[in-house]
Amino acid sequence: MNLKPIVLILFWLPLRQLVNRIRRTRVDDALKFIALGGFVSGVLWAEYAFFQRFFELLGRTPMGFILVLPNAFSIMGSILFGFLAYSSVITALTSYYQSDDLRFLIASPAPLWTILLSRWFDVAFRTGATLFGLCLPPMIALGVKLNLGVGYYGAFLLSAAALTAAGVSAGVVASMAMMSIFPARRLHQTLSILGLCIAVAAIGGMRFLHLETLWSEDALANPLLVFLRQQPEGWMKYGPGSLFSRAMLPYVGFSNQRGGVEIAALVAGFSVAAALLTGRVLFMRGWWKAQQQADPQTRRGALLSERFWGRCLHRGPGLALMARDGLLLRRDPSIWTQLFMMIPLVAMYLVNLSFLPVRQSDFAPLMAVANVGLIALLVAVIGARFVFPSASREGRAVWIVAAAPASPWLRMVQQVLFSAPPALLVAIAMLYGSCLILHLTPAWTLWSMAAGGLITLQVIFLAAFLGFCFPMYNHRHLLEVSLGKGAFLYMAAAVLEIGGFLWFAIRFVLNHPADPPVAAPSVLAWLVLWAALTAAAAGFGVKRIRSYEWIA
Repeated sequence: MNLKPIVLILFWLPLRQLVNRIRRTRVDDALKFIALGGFVSGVLWAEYAFFQRFFELLGRTPMGFILVLPNAFSIMGSILFGFLAYSSVITALTSYYQSDDLRFLIASPAPLWTILLSRWFDVAFRTGATLFGLCLPPMIALGVKLNLGVGYYGAFLLSAAALTAAGVSAGVVASMAMMSIFPARRLHQTLSILGLCIAVAAIGGMRFLHLETLWSEDALANPLLVFLRQQPEGWMKYGPGSLFSRAMLPYVGFSNQRGGVEIAALVAGFSVAAALLTGRVLFMRGWWKAQQQADPQTRRGALLSERFWGRCLHRGPGLALMARDGLLLRRDPSIWTQLFMMIPLVAMYLVNLSFLPVRQSDFAPLMAVANVGLIALLVAVIGARFVFPSASREGRAVWIVAAAPASPWLRMVQQVLFSAPPALLVAIAMLYGSCLILHLTPAWTLWSMAAGGLITLQVIFLAAFLGFCFPMYNHRHLLEVSLGKGAFLYMAAAVLEIGGFLWFAIRFVLNHPADPPVAAPSVLAWLVLWAALTAAAAGFGVKRIRSYEWIA
């Protein structure tokens, strides 16, 4: 048996990929990672502070830990396993069937189980790292509160790793089964939309449990904790979480039975072996199915679209470009399917807004201003994903559009006219719905609609113009454009614009709490300044379009 291909695939190839990624890191990538690391650190610190406070409240209550902790471990393990299994299904579709280097691995002189195991480690790292990061703060907070030893942290790492292995194996097997049975087209987008809807529903359901009471002194009056207190032995029925609870309770001091970590390790080993054995049967079947392309078919709708395209072309290049973008939006499922992912985000924002105790209070004007800024920030995120990459959508075939009889100004204006109306419609709908939820006066509602619509247009214009200033035509997927240095600069500029708007508007409201900042000089001056900067970005974008050396 030749061990060289096995060693190269399992150890040497991931190491070289990591070294190459480190060597290719640029200054803008470093700044992006620093900003992302700061955000993640802030979230983890807030999570640690929250659970530290929660465990202090439990410590003040007699029998608080004994009543809650076994169930809390079980629920945490169940959520960990469920999230890993679902996330691994989505990640395995990419890692096992759509990865760029998979063709070379299959052609290599290595056994199939080596390729399956290397892909399994890739899925486990990409899905398990986030879960480990989210679970560490509460476990550290509990260990600090109870002054637990080193064995507690070691048991957590081992049992969490075992649960991760079982969840990843379940997701990989489910992904292989679906690829072997169901059609491969649009499977990834459908699962993504379904998972986001489930997450929004779970967050909305947890919101109805009044989780803000966990910060108060009567935390054990929370409906969730009352339910857990009524079932001291109910943690046994929570499925995968029971194994995690059995492994952790002896190290916390609530059980004398050892061996939970060893049982979890055995379960993890059997699950990985089952995933490899199942992959030997299902993987190649799903792989060949994923490589198949549907036969081209001529449909009546396609002929009508071709006639419509010809009519638009004769009526002017601007209308022809609009029709072209409409056809791309309708034909490319990677674009329009992600639009449905914005609907749960909008619903989640409006639902959580309804729980804020600011109706008919002194905080209503401040919340009205903050609401405009938050909606503008959400529109900025949508612009970074859909509007900013529109200038680079053609890819290496950009020379076709460059050779069209359309001036650079016309191309830029066409992109703005195509992208601005949907974003403005979403912003206006959210603004009107949030004003109804907050019970704002007609004056504040009118100001919110006008100010929100104006700053939405500025953010969308900025996204479109900066997209032409920083095009990226040598990309494998359009999502790479949203992660480049131009998109990072756009988000920084959008956050600065929206943050400055909130700063000046809130200062005006604090000085004049009864009046909307309709004609506040500072707010108007700030918006005029950013309008000038947006116009300068448009001029620079036109200059970039006219310099054709970046097209090659």
